[in-house]
Amino acid sequence: MPTPQASPRRLVKAAQVAEKLGIHPASVRRLADHGLMPPGVRIGASRRWDESQVDEWIAAGCPPFDAEAAR
Repeated sequence: MPTPQASPRRLVKAAQVAEKLGIHPASVRRLADHGLMPPGVRIGASRRWDESQVDEWIAAGCPPFDAEAAR
């Protein structure tokens, strides 16, 4: 019997996060840099956000992001 695998993380660009929040993509990067939202992950020179983590953060009311609690 095969074991269910966890679905892969869907990484999205700042523009996609910005659309969810109704803000400019530069504001997404600024919020992340100031610890006010999930920081995203670096892939080379790019930064992407885990869509499920962003959705959970939005559902929680967009509180300041606590990186220690997320680990």
